[in-house]
Amino acid sequence: MINAIRDIGAYLRENNGITEVDIVRSLVNKIEGDTVKEILYIDIKDNGEIETQSEEFYGDITTKALFYQAGNDAQGGALRADFYKEDSKEIEKFDKKIKTTLAYCGIENNYNQVKDIIYQKISNQHKNFIVVILLNGKYPYELFKDKFLDKMYATRFKAISGKHICHFCGEKKTGF
Repeated sequence: MINAIRDIGAYLRENNGITEVDIVRSLVNKIEGDTVKEILYIDIKDNGEIETQSEEFYGDITTKALFYQAGNDAQGGALRADFYKEDSKEIEKFDKKIKTTLAYCGIENNYNQVKDIIYQKISNQHKNFIVVILLNGKYPYELFKDKFLDKMYATRFKAISGKHICHFCGEKKTGF
């Protein structure tokens, strides 16, 4: 099933000029409005060192960070701090989002340090930012793009029972 979807994507890229970045961009969440003003980069190095840096928010960061959150599902290397609320249940949910983001990036052992950095920024400044996890200066897109696409294809596209004619190639096969 995933191979068929990848074949569709390859066909589109070859014949219509659609790039892999375009595909990822269509799957990640967009951040509309002006509630998010800043990007907080947390760069975790192989030697255990953690560096932080901030810059003004720009929309395409959601693609670089593979940002996707819908209900209880979260993918990628970013989370929105503007969703933080000072309520015990909401704090639990927010902490879980931090854990999920770090687990996605394979660095859950840095949870306490990252959590402290995020909470310090919220308490000392504001919560109108998105956190982007970098690994040795690399964006999640550079490291986890294939993992992201595999998961999105497996969960967002479902096969239709029986054989159907493909709108792209005209062959009769499994449809989505």
